[in-house]
Amino acid sequence: MPLYLEDVDINTELEGAGSVLIVPCRMCPATSLSLRKNMPFFKFFKSLFRSPALDEYIENLRTGLRERGIDTGVYFSRQFLTCAWTSRERNRLRKQAEPYDTVIVLGCNSATESVRDALGSSGAKVIQGMQVSGIVNVKVRFHLPGTLLLEDHKIISMSHHKKQEGMSGRVEG
Repeated sequence: MPLYLEDVDINTELEGAGSVLIVPCRMCPATSLSLRKNMPFFKFFKSLFRSPALDEYIENLRTGLRERGIDTGVYFSRQFLTCAWTSRERNRLRKQAEPYDTVIVLGCNSATESVRDALGSSGAKVIQGMQVSGIVNVKVRFHLPGTLLLEDHKIISMSHHKKQEGMSGRVEG
């Protein structure tokens, strides 16, 4: 159940930043960007478990930051879901983030919380670069020679509460 994420304007939060580490979750942002850009989710033989749409997004973000005179880096976790990192992965991020004064998280609120938790009292400013706007319902298709495509998608809103039949008056979201 990937979350559908949209961009957040982070320009004002970046004021005063000298160096930024970009920390992407590898699931929900990749799903959202693949759907938005109509690009493959993964191309297994070109870059194992790396999304072309997410890679392009990150490169564009880095270019914009460099044009503002901000040094950048990217932390690609060995683990797929930022919201479910192990202590070892959090420690690995903390070490890599040491030279940066700002961290941009490309992921949901839970991913951002994982990063904040990992950085502890390091002093780095944590900025959430995306926000949740729904849940993705999608059909996944494998296309030879090793491309994973997302098709027939729907974005299910999370903002509406509907009463479901047979629930004895309980409201479910």
